[in-house]
Amino acid sequence: MVAAAKRIDVTEDLVPIGHFKTHASEHIRRIHATGRPMVITQNGRAAAVVLTPADFEELGHRAFARAKIDAGLRSAETEPTYTPAEVEAHLLAKIRSAARRAAPAQAAAGAPAKRSRAASGRRGAATSDHAATPTASPVAAAPSVEERPARARAPRKA
Repeated sequence: MVAAAKRIDVTEDLVPIGHFKTHASEHIRRIHATGRPMVITQNGRAAAVVLTPADFEELGHRAFARAKIDAGLRSAETEPTYTPAEVEAHLLAKIRSAARRAAPAQAAAGAPAKRSRAASGRRGAATSDHAATPTASPVAAAPSVEERPARARAPRKA
């Protein structure tokens, strides 16, 4: 939500620094009550602006958003742009490439290689020989919930 710029009331919101020093709490209450920033003057010139914390935070968010939008516009002007179809094709190619790189690593780690039905020589066989070979994984060797002995709980301390 973009808030409208708060206008400064010249008769109330311009305060000399000496007056601000002696009546700081009164001025801060007025800033919160009116929602307008206060300009502190020194030797007749603006020296500082006092804002509520919410207004200050909003300025930071606006500056951040403006910088990101400007960077995006510069990027769109100077760098190539892509259609959604080109982006999709590029991402699919990266996924396939990563899968091809991961396959040799899995084979080297002992993962069984997948074979097609034609390569297995059996009609209707599973797509990999993984299902036909017994596994020695600790998960397969773990007893089922029914086979596990019941654990005795320690009594609660009072």
